[in-house]
Amino acid sequence: MKVYGYTKEQVEVGSETPSDLAEITFVANPDDLRELASALNNIAQDMENNPDSFEHEHINDTNEALSDTSIIVFNDKAL
Repeated sequence: MKVYGYTKEQVEVGSETPSDLAEITFVANPDDLRELASALNNIAQDMENNPDSFEHEHINDTNEALSDTSIIVFNDKAL
């Protein structure tokens, strides 16, 4: 699994190329982590059920509790 992301500065200037991240930090409480785990589990199920059509999903589009940061899951098979 690879992790990519943008700094706030990259977003502000409209950068189209994300950075390859070596580390990420979640500042969260147990409920937030459970929400994230549940969302990721649901996406994994969608990816398994639709392997040819699933490209990506924005978690914050479907989960208001996780809307502080844009989290996008991208299917590696879609590359």
